[in-house]
Amino acid sequence: MSKPIALHRAFSMPSKQDKANAKKVFDLIDKDGNGVIDPDEFQEFAKMPELYSKPKEAEKATSAAIRMAMRQVDQAQDSKISFDEFFEWWKGNVTVVGMPASIQENMKKLAQKK
Repeated sequence: MSKPIALHRAFSMPSKQDKANAKKVFDLIDKDGNGVIDPDEFQEFAKMPELYSKPKEAEKATSAAIRMAMRQVDQAQDSKISFDEFFEWWKGNVTVVGMPASIQENMKKLAQKK
């Protein structure tokens, strides 16, 4: 039997503040400001120690795991992540296998710092 909270989460609308926070982090990752996250930008982002609960986890994030994570977030499979794709991940609608689950929560904390 499904948990009611999961059902609520799937159908709840994100707040304007949540979307604004996601955009802050997206813009932080999109270094060249072209409106998409390319593989190099995602690689650099995924190595940020602030995203991990344990300091050594960032060092353990392999290039192969990061590439696999990018493919999972990149729903269009066009080798770039649009804001819409990023926001789906931000909301928890995309599960990224191979990267610690703590990254999503820590992305949200990162938005509060910026």
